[in-house]
Amino acid sequence: MKKTFFCIFTLFACAGLFAQQPGKTYNIGDVGPAGGIVFYDKGVFSDNWRYMEAAPVDAGIPVPTAQWGLWGVTVKGTSDEIGMGKNNTKLIVAEMKQNGEKGKAAQLCDDYSLNGYSDWFLPSLNELNQLYLNLKQKDFGNLGNFWYWSSTEATGKNAWSRTFVHPSKYSGNAGMTRPEKTMPFHVRPIRYF
Repeated sequence: MKKTFFCIFTLFACAGLFAQQPGKTYNIGDVGPAGGIVFYDKGVFSDNWRYMEAAPVDAGIPVPTAQWGLWGVTVKGTSDEIGMGKNNTKLIVAEMKQNGEKGKAAQLCDDYSLNGYSDWFLPSLNELNQLYLNLKQKDFGNLGNFWYWSSTEATGKNAWSRTFVHPSKYSGNAGMTRPEKTMPFHVRPIRYF
């Protein structure tokens, strides 16, 4: 009864709460609670999330490209694993703040907001690959034929990216490369829910 009374006065807040509860199910291609496109389902609700949704557009105005940043600086602790993009972004943004960098890929995602949700981040390499496999290859998600940055660092001068050129000869891992962090690639924010 208390929850019902609370929801009457905070209808919008409750809509977001119910959308993120473990009982609600989504399919790939559905619109997520923040207005993005669902592109991954890990099958169980754990670590406060089950699904990933991608923003409906690339981040960056007026041009949706950015450098990875931190050329020559090593960010310790980034991972290519699914479920690590949010942590990667946090590490990168903290290092950029310390180095006085602005307007880079991870920062664009960290600053992104849509429909009241501001918990977006730059995907890890394997999260980015799922975005390619589950949306781009099926022509969902308004994803361009570009290279996209991941939040996975390779070296102090290189970070991992993936081509979204489709149809592509770059199937599987062939579409993943480690260009210099100074390259202006596209950036697509994602979030867990």
